[in-house]
Amino acid sequence: MPIQVQVRRLGVAAGLALAAAAGSAFAQVSGPPNSSGRVVYDPAAFAAAKPESAYDMVLLVPGFAFDPGDQDSRGLASSAGNVLIDGKRPAAKTDTLANILRRIPAGAVARIELIRGGGPGVDMQGHTVLANVVRGASTQVISTSDARLTRDGRLGYSTRLDASRQRGQEGMQGSLRFAYTQGALAGEGAKAAFDGAGGALSQAGVHIANPNTVVTATGEVDTKRLGGLLQLKAFAVYGTNRAAEEDHFTSSLRQDLITSEFRTRHLEVSADYTRQLTPKAVLEVIGVQNIEHLSNNADAEQAGLVTNSRDEDTQGESILRSTVTYTGGPRWSLEAGGEYAYNFLDGRSGLIVGGVPQPLPSADVQVAESRAEAFATLTWRPGPKLTLEAGSRFEVSRLTVTGDADNSASFDFPKPRLLATWAPDEADQFRLRLERTVSQLSFEDFVTTSSLDLGVITGGNPRLAPERDWIAEAAWDRRFGKVADLVLTVSHAALQDVIDELPVAGLSGVGNIGDGSRDRADLNLTLPLDAVGLKGGQFKAQGTWIASRVTDPTTHARRVITNDQPFAGVASITGEVPRLRSSWRIDLTSGSRFSVFRIDEIDRFRSGGLVSLLWEWKPSADLAFQAQLQSLGGADQDRQQLFFAGLRNASAADLRQIRDLRTGPRLYLRIRKTL
Repeated sequence: MPIQVQVRRLGVAAGLALAAAAGSAFAQVSGPPNSSGRVVYDPAAFAAAKPESAYDMVLLVPGFAFDPGDQDSRGLASSAGNVLIDGKRPAAKTDTLANILRRIPAGAVARIELIRGGGPGVDMQGHTVLANVVRGASTQVISTSDARLTRDGRLGYSTRLDASRQRGQEGMQGSLRFAYTQGALAGEGAKAAFDGAGGALSQAGVHIANPNTVVTATGEVDTKRLGGLLQLKAFAVYGTNRAAEEDHFTSSLRQDLITSEFRTRHLEVSADYTRQLTPKAVLEVIGVQNIEHLSNNADAEQAGLVTNSRDEDTQGESILRSTVTYTGGPRWSLEAGGEYAYNFLDGRSGLIVGGVPQPLPSADVQVAESRAEAFATLTWRPGPKLTLEAGSRFEVSRLTVTGDADNSASFDFPKPRLLATWAPDEADQFRLRLERTVSQLSFEDFVTTSSLDLGVITGGNPRLAPERDWIAEAAWDRRFGKVADLVLTVSHAALQDVIDELPVAGLSGVGNIGDGSRDRADLNLTLPLDAVGLKGGQFKAQGTWIASRVTDPTTHARRVITNDQPFAGVASITGEVPRLRSSWRIDLTSGSRFSVFRIDEIDRFRSGGLVSLLWEWKPSADLAFQAQLQSLGGADQDRQQLFFAGLRNASAADLRQIRDLRTGPRLYLRIRKTL
């Protein structure tokens, strides 16, 4: 039986069994939310799981599914995740929300507030649920070192030093990390090729090494200046991702080798100034600047033919945002402001086959986009059971493409949003959302790139336009007792100008292929395990189902949207052994499958489910040892490529290539010391 099916069945069976066993726990009715409608969890609520950071605590909040936000979204507001820190979203675009939360020690968290459906003074930014991490006074220096050992003896390791000092609103944080690890591509397996009639053409054993080196440094200072609070932050990354694939063919002495090296250098600096203008009005001004240089060099020797590809680009984004929030009282608030952003990319690519440079369309391209946006949001609570949030953003932008390609376009998009929350009693809450969103273009899609691993050249498209959608969403949130919670969310998105694969200058490239739809269902379940003998234990599961439809530009048939996964799910069971000063966790992750539809090729990717076991021992409050067996039983990664003689609508597949990789279990050991 495939691992993916086993994991799904195990997760469903465990959920049903635990739901039945926890029936007595459901009978416990929790206290009402506080006067602001927020559900408050103090550190004691998470003590059994022994979390180490604010990120660990957020993942344990009942009825909450962490959303890290979208780094590639349009502007600063659209990139926001669903976690606040001291009532504010972090002023960052590429420093991920998960990493920011990991840098906040659990001992520095005074409480976590669950904001369901919003309220006066809270901009939900399209989310129906937020978690607010409130920090307390603390001073901590933490050293963390770990090692990862794979089944074939490859070793990875990392070391990290975090320092923080918080006194009310003022404080400072710093972090430095170095890591050398084996990436997700590493593994052993086999590949085979078949002709259109199914006859075997070749077979080979595959070995892939994927060492990664990453150095990150962050620094933040929060200080009272100019009559308000000023937060200054810097984030830098230097990383190298190398991959080497060796293919040993069984029917001959032939050996193919494909190597690649991807380097990234990234710097982001930001400033966030907040000032109380009047007892009811707050001003916030945010500035963010990031710049990144990427390079990807690959070499392949296949059947005696040497191929080299070179891709390089420099890109950046500048954002200035200002907001004024006026809270008229406990029943209403108004937020208004504006945002300006400038994005650019300078990209180049090249391909050499057998020592001969190949002409590529859109191989040297410069892209620039300037965008201005005005917005306003009104939040109104007409009664204790109903909250309404209505707002709109309106943007104007101009996009220019120069170099090997030439194009310019202007856009204007209204983006209204309506959010309604109704809580008929203390246990139930119903949420409705209607919103129009606009995607941020990936400027890399304007430049032609080559993938020697896949044997694919993707044409750059200078005429890309942003994808838009109307989203209608409904959610039911049911609380049982103090920690049990069930959230069911369903949504329908009507998509315009879907970004997918289409013909570009004779190649398969990324472009707008017309309208489509995406239906989605999310289930979030949290259960206490006291009733089954695991005092302080918790079961938490999240699942997402997606069904999308779009018209294929090559065959004109309806199909799923490229890269959409029909299902993704995770589940965890946590518990503690107090007499051993230990805690444990079992993690289950579903498999994934998705497809890419090129004009003359279909690629299908599948990965199997994963099971991981974790044990942590804390002999003292300032020392922790952790051991984790990751990918218990190994993990499968399968790729199938169907190549067509011409366009898919005019020819049959004449070549099929299959690659199956197997990654063995990994042993993870870590020591964490609070100095």
